[in-house]
Amino acid sequence: MGHIFFRLICGHEPWNKLEPKGKPSKEEINRKVKKHGLPFVPESVKKSEDPATKAIYKVMLKCYRFKPENRPSAREIAEEIDRALQKLLSENLQKGSMKTKTK
Repeated sequence: MGHIFFRLICGHEPWNKLEPKGKPSKEEINRKVKKHGLPFVPESVKKSEDPATKAIYKVMLKCYRFKPENRPSAREIAEEIDRALQKLLSENLQKGSMKTKTK
C-alpha cells in the first residue's frame, strides 16, 4: 500500500526516477530496505501544504514501517483516509458558506 500512496503523491514508482543517483539495483534497494531506508521523497511532497497530500504522505509512512506487525491494517488506513476526507469536506463547506455570507 505504501508504494501505491508513493505513486499517488510523487507521480513515479518508488526507488526509480526520483532517486538522487538514479534507479538503484535490486541488491541496493534490498540493502536500503533492510536498514529501514525509504525511497526518496521530494521536499515538495514532504513540505506540501495541500491537505490531501499531507494525509496521503502520513499514511504512506505508516505503511512503510519496517516490521509488518507495526504497520496498520488496510481497514485502519481506509478509516484514517476517510477521516481526512471528511475533515477536508467540512473545511471546504465552511469556506464556501463564509464566501456566501460575505457577498
